[in-house]
Amino acid sequence: MVAPWGSPWGSSRKYPRGWNLQTYIYEDDSLQSRTSLDMLARKLRPDKVLIVVLDTLATTIINTGSKREYLELTDDVRDNVERYIENETKELKNCDFEIIVAPGVGRFRNGVFKGNLSDFYYFTCWELAKRMVGFYRSLKEVHLDLTHGINFMPTLTYLSLKEIISAFNILRSGENNGIKFTVYNSDPVVGEEMQKLEIHVVEKSEPIWFVPRLKVVESSITPVCPSGKNPELWQKLNSEKEIARLRKILNCKDASAFLGAILNGFPLAIVSFFPENIRCLGEAIEDIVSIFIRYIDVNVKDCSVTLNRKLKFTEHFKFLVFVWIFARLLRLTEVIKCRLKEVELEVLKVLKGKVFKWNNVLYSVVGTEIWQIEEHVKKRNVSDWTLLARVFGRKNDQEKKKSVHDRNFLAHAGLEENCVEVKIGDREEIMVRYCEELMNVIREYCCKGLIEARRS
Repeated sequence: MVAPWGSPWGSSRKYPRGWNLQTYIYEDDSLQSRTSLDMLARKLRPDKVLIVVLDTLATTIINTGSKREYLELTDDVRDNVERYIENETKELKNCDFEIIVAPGVGRFRNGVFKGNLSDFYYFTCWELAKRMVGFYRSLKEVHLDLTHGINFMPTLTYLSLKEIISAFNILRSGENNGIKFTVYNSDPVVGEEMQKLEIHVVEKSEPIWFVPRLKVVESSITPVCPSGKNPELWQKLNSEKEIARLRKILNCKDASAFLGAILNGFPLAIVSFFPENIRCLGEAIEDIVSIFIRYIDVNVKDCSVTLNRKLKFTEHFKFLVFVWIFARLLRLTEVIKCRLKEVELEVLKVLKGKVFKWNNVLYSVVGTEIWQIEEHVKKRNVSDWTLLARVFGRKNDQEKKKSVHDRNFLAHAGLEENCVEVKIGDREEIMVRYCEELMNVIREYCCKGLIEARRS
């Protein structure tokens, strides 16, 4: 269960005027509580509760003795929210809950937080994704309570979750075991008196069409950048060792081709461009978050806090998150363990069933192409690597081989006869691979339909 929260205690922890006791009603049950999440915790019994709050809550608890480091500030926010749950809830406090403190912006009675509003979205997307991947095998339902979210929080939390669940459901479609997504919101509070508030189901779905279709065409990925025009900060950022490490372990064109292969229905390309060093990629994303935090200035004076974020996340960061999600899940399900230049046709059959059932068109096309290869190769004794076009009995000159048409590549599930080679292996298995000299054009074709991620 996930819930974005505003300030439970209002604009000041010292003089609270926050959430009052209400009678929350859901289905045939009711509960007096300060939060709808208490009622939902009783009824749904979630395995995990993730509550997303803003770092701007620091303005409600700030005092002259407050620390000036950003992580100390967010720790204070987290501790206060945890104490609130322990003291003010009945059911929620007994759940396995965790507080995610995300970046916020705005002017408040006791402070100013400067930065980009979109940072909340990118940060929350990663924080939710890395936790949810750990539950992938057992995850059946995700519940989102929007009752206490404020301003941009409900919309961006909803979007993040729907995109992540869509990625999960692409790979769960082969098991006919999609993750169900349910969204809740209660009646609004009017006045100061205790009221009976119905908790409504806003949406019930199994999202699958909301995965970001992004690619990065630059050779150097830029997951964070200066918030404004600042050449000196650009130069300093590019010299950060964590950025250099990320650029070393990730080939952006291969990663883009990998994403495109999943979304466009190219099973051989998934194996050929599967990201290497998945663990290192996850660590690198964490390093980028650390850099983002490192460039946050915090100034506390006269019980007021001024916070300035010098960096902002870019769409390159979001691209990294979804490359990591798909690679991690494919590895978890043991469909693919590593990148392979040559692969058994049986592996492509497994990918067809595991990865492409979410789209009937892709599933059908991939199945037909695999069947065609199997039928033709079985009829011939292909002991050495042979161009698929020749196995099909077509004459193929060298010039045609060098100019594979994008339409044919897309129409044949990336198994276009002029760029694929086949042979029968030592165990009588059919082996397939791409022609090495055509890998650049194959990368390009895999990315068809993807949108270039912005780097600023």
